[in-house]
Amino acid sequence: MRAWGRLFLLGVGGFTLASALCGFAVNPEMLVASRILQGGMAAMMVPQVLSIVHATFPAHERGKVFGLFGAIVGMGAVTGPLLGALLTEWNIAGLEWRPIFLINLPVGIAALVLGSRVIAESKAPRALKLDLVGVVLVTLAMLALVYPLFTCNSGSAGARCGRGSPAYRSRSPCRSRPGSPCRSWCRGSGGRCCRRAR
Repeated sequence: MRAWGRLFLLGVGGFTLASALCGFAVNPEMLVASRILQGGMAAMMVPQVLSIVHATFPAHERGKVFGLFGAIVGMGAVTGPLLGALLTEWNIAGLEWRPIFLINLPVGIAALVLGSRVIAESKAPRALKLDLVGVVLVTLAMLALVYPLFTCNSGSAGARCGRGSPAYRSRSPCRSRPGSPCRSWCRGSGGRCCRRAR
């Protein structure tokens, strides 16, 4: 079995284990840690699907397979939250929210069994190396994009970019006189117009 097949099965196994840990979490800290592990295993598992499809199916069939893969992913994105809400509402066996994670166990076990039997062995003519520099750059770029979105409205960062910021407080209703070009609001103590009537 090629490396991507092993990585896929490892990701499936890790995702299943992390789902079990989430379902049996005894405190919020364990739940958060298990969710982080679950996300890491999903990140390991999902990209291998594209490699497996590329290596398993001939070129004229890949379009159909990728279309089916996209449809399944889209359906999962739509039905997943709905199913999770129903499982929580039904409160199966008094487990409350835990079934939304435990439902992954039979699915993961089935994927492990079938994957170990179905995924065919394939060999690339030339082994490719991981672009570590590219991985680091993409990770830093995503961090620079996502981090401000999560911190802008919390704590001290929120004071710099929300309603409590000096830039926001400096805006005051424009006390314009008749005939003044000032239309909406002024900035600073001098009452300097920041938007003029057109």
